[in-house]
Amino acid sequence: MTKYDVQDSNNEIISLCDEIAKTPIDDLDRLEELYSKLDPILDVADQETVDLVLNNQTFQKNRDQLHTKRAHYEYDREKLLADEIIAEHNADVAAKFRSHDWYDKALDFETTALAPYKLQNILFVGSGPFPTSPMAFLRNNPSAKVSCMERYEVACEKARKVANIFDMDALNIINKESTDVTDFSHYDCVIVGLVVGAIQEQKAKIVKHFLDHVPDRTLLCFRTADGSGQIIYPSVDLDHLADLNYKVLEGPPHKSFTLIIVERGQ
Repeated sequence: MTKYDVQDSNNEIISLCDEIAKTPIDDLDRLEELYSKLDPILDVADQETVDLVLNNQTFQKNRDQLHTKRAHYEYDREKLLADEIIAEHNADVAAKFRSHDWYDKALDFETTALAPYKLQNILFVGSGPFPTSPMAFLRNNPSAKVSCMERYEVACEKARKVANIFDMDALNIINKESTDVTDFSHYDCVIVGLVVGAIQEQKAKIVKHFLDHVPDRTLLCFRTADGSGQIIYPSVDLDHLADLNYKVLEGPPHKSFTLIIVERGQ
């Protein structure tokens, strides 16, 4: 990008973020309109643009609200999609999801990265009403036991119905607040979702909880914002993993988030 392009893109991102911050959290139509403009810009934003936005005072003032609002927005979108799948009793409805193509690629990317560990009992934390990640892993590893943990009971009810429509009744759906759980000993892998801990302060507490309570022999993974995704999602502070053996997956198919794999006692 030229300097002009960078500044122009920077101004547009900050302006859209400011509009999102001012939009009521339950105005899904307006948020969808704003995100449908913002997301394509973030898709092509270079690191210079991202750094300018992250260091902007207006953005910093709005950051926690922006991250919280994105988490609610994605949950609401998933709930509407789940409702439509259930109403039509048709798995093909999922193809209407705006992020369907790149999300599938991201899930396949993660599944490939985890394949060498030969996981047989995996827990996804923060699976929502449309448990895409657990279903993708189960589809690629039909012999594995796959569970997902979600704090909202209504989301669990919808997820069970969606799993049934996708012929994935084997998916184990657990209605619990993850920070109330301290025994993860029967899993060989725990994957913590991107917006489990919607803002940075909460994310730090989430990371500490799982580091404290997931046994060393269990593979522990965190989704984290990457590149331009830092503008709309929280990030795992790598300083919290400084003394551990971990790797951040490079080159994710969608540059807004990636996976951190933490190996402690494997």
